[in-house]
Amino acid sequence: MTIRITAFFRKQLKHLMKMYRHAEHDCMNELHHFDSMQSFSLGANLYKIRIPNSDIPCGKSGGYRIIAFFQDIKGVLVPLLAYSKREKDNVTIKEIEHALENVLKEIQQEDA
Repeated sequence: MTIRITAFFRKQLKHLMKMYRHAEHDCMNELHHFDSMQSFSLGANLYKIRIPNSDIPCGKSGGYRIIAFFQDIKGVLVPLLAYSKREKDNVTIKEIEHALENVLKEIQQEDA
């Protein structure tokens, strides 16, 4: 499986790293062990990945969430959004659409 990390997603990780020192490690580790059968499907190849925060002993419930696009045929995982459950309960459909639009635009520019 290939993981495509974009500048749009990296910016969100940097925001998390300001508050939680191990945020990048926690998130990247979970992305490398992604299993679509263990993640919550949002439909349209989008998944919500629950990640425990190693800086705060609260398990997955108070950890991070990543919304990712997974193309099973090509084996490509593209993380779109990353946020802490302590900051935000859920993301809206508009936020997901905005992130998907930005990430796809960035990937198209890289591949051109």
